Amino acid sequence: MAGSKIKAQKQKFYETVLPAWPNEWEITEIFDRLELLDSGSREMVLSQVEVLWPVSHSLCIAYMTEAIPALQSLPRERLGDWIRCLLDVYEKQGLSGARQFMADVEHHLVRQREPALVRLDDIGARMTHFLNGIGGKRYELGVADLPATDTSKVYLPDSVEFFTDLDANRLVYKLLAALQWANIETGLYREITDISRTAGDLDRIEQIVLSGVDDGKKAMDLLRVLQFLRAYQLVKLDLPGLFRDSRSIVGHLVDKLFPRLESEPLAQVMNGLLVGATGAGERLSAGCNQWLPEGKLLAGGEWIKKSALSLMAEFYPKIADIGGSLTFGSGELLLGRLDFRGGVAEIRKTRRDDRGKFVLLLADHLNQATTGAGPEQADSKKLAKQIEGQLAVVLQKSEAKSTRRQRAVRLVIDNRSAELSDELVATMNRIQNDLGVVPEAYVQAAVGMAGHGVHRLEEGGGGVDRAAPPRSQFVYDEWDYRRAGYRRDWCTLYEKPLTGVKSQFVVNILARYAPLLKKLKYRFEMLRSRERYARRRRHGDDIDLDALIDALGDVRAGLVPSDRLFVRLIRDERDVGTCFLVDMSNSTEGWVGTAIKESLVLLAQSLEAAGDPYGIYGFSGMRRLKSEFYNIKEFTEPYSLKVEQKIAAMKPMEFTRMGPPIRHLTKKMMNLQNRVRLLVVISDGKPEDYDDYKGRYAIEDTRKALLEAKGMGIHVFCITVDKQAQQYLPHMFGRSNYVVVDNVSSLPLKLVNLYRMLTG
Repeated sequence: MAGSKIKAQKQKFYETVLPAWPNEWEITEIFDRLELLDSGSREMVLSQVEVLWPVSHSLCIAYMTEAIPALQSLPRERLGDWIRCLLDVYEKQGLSGARQFMADVEHHLVRQREPALVRLDDIGARMTHFLNGIGGKRYELGVADLPATDTSKVYLPDSVEFFTDLDANRLVYKLLAALQWANIETGLYREITDISRTAGDLDRIEQIVLSGVDDGKKAMDLLRVLQFLRAYQLVKLDLPGLFRDSRSIVGHLVDKLFPRLESEPLAQVMNGLLVGATGAGERLSAGCNQWLPEGKLLAGGEWIKKSALSLMAEFYPKIADIGGSLTFGSGELLLGRLDFRGGVAEIRKTRRDDRGKFVLLLADHLNQATTGAGPEQADSKKLAKQIEGQLAVVLQKSEAKSTRRQRAVRLVIDNRSAELSDELVATMNRIQNDLGVVPEAYVQAAVGMAGHGVHRLEEGGGGVDRAAPPRSQFVYDEWDYRRAGYRRDWCTLYEKPLTGVKSQFVVNILARYAPLLKKLKYRFEMLRSRERYARRRRHGDDIDLDALIDALGDVRAGLVPSDRLFVRLIRDERDVGTCFLVDMSNSTEGWVGTAIKESLVLLAQSLEAAGDPYGIYGFSGMRRLKSEFYNIKEFTEPYSLKVEQKIAAMKPMEFTRMGPPIRHLTKKMMNLQNRVRLLVVISDGKPEDYDDYKGRYAIEDTRKALLEAKGMGIHVFCITVDKQAQQYLPHMFGRSNYVVVDNVSSLPLKLVNLYRMLTG
């Protein structure tokens, strides 16, 4: 009986791994060992094969080999958790790391039983929100033994267990994240970038920073301590609540920083600086005491204005003759690691991107501000000369309580303030915060493009715009339903602009649908009206009771009452922001792709009539490391000939991996201020990619990405021409959040009417 049961389980295993066919002798040997387990345990072990086999055949075979001894220590009900941890280890450390993990089940169980242990995986989302909130920009999280940052990604330890209290260990994470943010804000990495001018400097960046000192390690240790003190001072100034809550934690970590304090004179110097500046820590010696005054000199707010390198140059001569080196203990987390190479590379990339974006946005703005018409109607040389003589960028310094300077920007052309787009203002502010001023060369480049470059761009063919900033790269998780968890940093998405093509496509569409378009515009103009009550008006439809009560109170108090006593009904408020995500996979070739482009033209015309802000984006890609996201019309970009040419340039690309573009667009839509945010996916089929991203796996990841969007307050809807969509769309989008268009030729009209129904 047992033999037939094992034979059936073996047959099921082969069916699960099809079309692969592993070595029969190896599988036979594994099943011979599995005979030692009871039937229920065998079923538990084999149930994980469908989870592990698609990830790695070698990992799955290794698991089946190690599962038998593992179950001697591991309760059967904990097997699923163990598998999830195994997959996380495999993706971070590879097969060798996974084998080590499986061989040490006891270590896993001990960690599971430790109630005070806090893992980054458990609080990663909270830490990300915290960093985004204090930094005013989006940061990504990564794992490293010591905290570090490259200015866009913050690295924190995999787990923290300094205290027996769970909340205290969470606070350690919060403090470490804030210190890395402060390392960015105090300008250390910008300073290092400014002294390393060439790309080749990256390979010797540390030598450049430490040039002029005899002992590089001693100087680096001093720099780490001084930079921590600068960062901690910024936490005190800008995050006083966190500073108060974490003082005891800082003291504890300072005491853990130098395990050989009594025998290392250099450690006594550093400890004296730390205790003197922070007022935290209790471990002192005679050597420490003599350095307390030096540390206290740094305790005031003024010292943060000094650069880290100037502080190092000031303090290094005082310790140059002190012998020995430093041995750090567990408190080294407080100092972290200074990632000069990563920080410089990221800042250079950001500066290139910001420069390219600024030049494009300002050039486009100048064309509109100076001509009032498209660039094709102006003499380019005359325009460039006109702009060059009239342009001035005015920087207005605003006082702030923080030590960091904030500047507002306005553009003056011909002695008149010109209204700037939010995107351009944000880009200018980023450049100012980084460089202190918008360089004149940036403005001159925009002037040149406004006068000359725009024509050359529009005369080119379709494709990626050479004048645009380098394509941006983003990394996203992917949901694996088989393990009920995310594959961390699994997909890479590239955001790419699309260059328009000159054609009669849009003109022909507008001519063909002219009668219909006239009706659509009329219907959409009616959508502009929304009823709202304007209170405290001099004239109106009814009495404003609140205003009347206030007026009666003023009369009794002997004051002159206000005459704003009425409420008026106004029909002018509509607050809907919509982003369209368009499938540009190779399956849209032919009538489907043409119908989608026609739909976008009609929709854009109708939305302009309604006054609704909207964005249009396309997506395609091949495999998990090449997901592509195309900007056809940014949300803040005005509808123009350039947008029409980009719609005409849309063409079938590669495959349909939906998860990354949905997550990316969700992140972009979080910046929208509209009360109602709508994401409309336009596709011709179910998600599928060249690799294993197909079937249920692809559907579940797309569904998870949509649920993430809904969790952010974004409404999602799908429009498809796939006749098989009824089989998977209810599960992905929900039963009332999609529509299937049977006749492709009717897609343009249906899409416009659907939008009106969704937002009307």
